[in-house]
Amino acid sequence: MFSDLVLKNRSYRSFDMTKRVGEENLRKYVDLARITASTANLQALKYRIVHTEEECEKALSCTKWAGYLKDMQIPPADHNPTGYVVICCDRDITNNVTAFFKDTGIAAQTILLAAAEDGFGGCMIGSVDEAKIKNE
Repeated sequence: MFSDLVLKNRSYRSFDMTKRVGEENLRKYVDLARITASTANLQALKYRIVHTEEECEKALSCTKWAGYLKDMQIPPADHNPTGYVVICCDRDITNNVTAFFKDTGIAAQTILLAAAEDGFGGCMIGSVDEAKIKNE
């Protein structure tokens, strides 16, 4: 049931690193996200799948989790995500990135619901060093 799936889909900030999400699953999630609604059907969102241990470490270094919890390390040591989907807005298609915030939310929620269906958890992360992640 959809309601059960929504209930399973919460923001996870600690992960079992022995259960790797894997490239195949991430591609499946992106494939679902890419067919969701798109402002003016411009298809301005682009996706980067991050799944190797090295790539995941680099992606983690570009993120800041739970900024309000200053005295905690989040995710805790050895409980890092084993995959990421980086969602970007293609500025060759549009410079009005804010017009695509809703598209990003729809795509991210679709990815998280698909992951929940497969028994994985995730978290939307908005605090990302964009300049750094572009170079990683």
